[in-house]
Amino acid sequence: MTAWTGYLEGMTMQYLRRAALCLLLAACWTACSGPSPLDAPDAGRTATYEPGLPSFDLEAIPAIRDGQPGLAVYISIPQATLVFTRTDEGYIARYDLSLRVKDEQGRGTESFSTVTDTIDVPTPDATRAPDRIGRQEWVPLTPGVYVVEATLEDVESGEQVIRQQRVEVMGQTGAAMLGRPLVRARLRPGGPVEPVVALHLPARRDSLSVELAAYDAPSEAVLSLHVLRLRADTTVAVPPFWLSPSRGSLAFRGIDTGEADTTFAATQVLDASPEQTASFDLPELRPGVYRLDFRLRAGSVTLAEQQRTLSVKGPAFPQLATFAELVDALAYIGYRRETEFIRQGTTPRERRRRFDAFWGSLVDDRRVAQNLLRTYYERVEEANRLFTSVKPGWKTDRGMVYVVFGAPEYVETTFEGEVWYYAYGADDPASTFVFERADYYGTADPFGHYILVRQPAYERAWVKAVQRWREGTAL
Repeated sequence: MTAWTGYLEGMTMQYLRRAALCLLLAACWTACSGPSPLDAPDAGRTATYEPGLPSFDLEAIPAIRDGQPGLAVYISIPQATLVFTRTDEGYIARYDLSLRVKDEQGRGTESFSTVTDTIDVPTPDATRAPDRIGRQEWVPLTPGVYVVEATLEDVESGEQVIRQQRVEVMGQTGAAMLGRPLVRARLRPGGPVEPVVALHLPARRDSLSVELAAYDAPSEAVLSLHVLRLRADTTVAVPPFWLSPSRGSLAFRGIDTGEADTTFAATQVLDASPEQTASFDLPELRPGVYRLDFRLRAGSVTLAEQQRTLSVKGPAFPQLATFAELVDALAYIGYRRETEFIRQGTTPRERRRRFDAFWGSLVDDRRVAQNLLRTYYERVEEANRLFTSVKPGWKTDRGMVYVVFGAPEYVETTFEGEVWYYAYGADDPASTFVFERADYYGTADPFGHYILVRQPAYERAWVKAVQRWREGTAL
């Protein structure tokens, strides 16, 4: 069996548990001034996966149904983040999910509900499937500002995760309004079309649509949609001892919301109705960052506007699905001449042979080479789950450090960024990595783009770490 085949057949999600005690990514917000995380564009969503913990995404959309204002709450739970136990019939996971709506200060409870569910699957592979468990709930409320809080507890592990989001519920005033857009898609082949709550959407060729509600639109009002592809950084992170990108560069900012290309446009003529829902089918979107711009007009007058940012990743995200992706991800431990040699193979079979030869050239023992290959790409996939922003996680600065050095001993998180410590109390500056958050809460970027504060002191540690990978001793 070749190293390539060993990788494809041996890829597993068990590594997600391995790092549970090492990588502490829970937010430890400082008391510095600034907007509340509740008001962040990514509030309620999983900006980073936390190993060993259940995970879910929350989206609360203010709406009006039959004249009653309230919240349409959508929750999406990745099945693979739950802990499954073996039974005589297969494997089961159990979780408790509670939803609480509080007043603006997050104190008094306006609404509370809870549900307990059991997931049954037949095989170990099914426990790691990319399926998502969807929950939807309608909460009638009076107009006002609320804090939506959802709590997910894994019954088996006892671990608990809380997501929060601040929303404003509006009542009808007679003026035309647009609700917040909701994206729907088939998230897995053959699966149902369901709401997209997570920040990142695997690319799909069909079923992608977006809908939003319009209230008190006048007769013959026109609702338009423009899908704009934003200019976003796609480069692979450079080594930590190189120069840091300038603050004005795209590599630092991650995304340029002021420069975009229109990829799709459509319009609908609405009826004169107190409440109606408009739906647009979207074309296939290649990986990238998009902004959906909605505008409601009556003649030349704009009555209301709405936006939604959409991040589209590879079809198998967070996994690497294509041979080209596997070769690209060698950027941190392979020399450029080696990766170019692989790409220059004239047939797929030749390129695969060269890929296998690369890993075989690092160590003589085939079994060690296969384990090394598997470990490296598991690390890359971990980085995709942990650190994806406008680009796949392995390409980011945090992903680069994680892939090459592994999980830090502990992480200190602040409003301005993160500090990773690879040794407790060490005086060596190369054992500490400082990441600056390039976009602060309150900006239009919901993705959390971090930039490493680079310094020459990292060079020796980087060279040693890469050498361990190339010698097969990084296992």
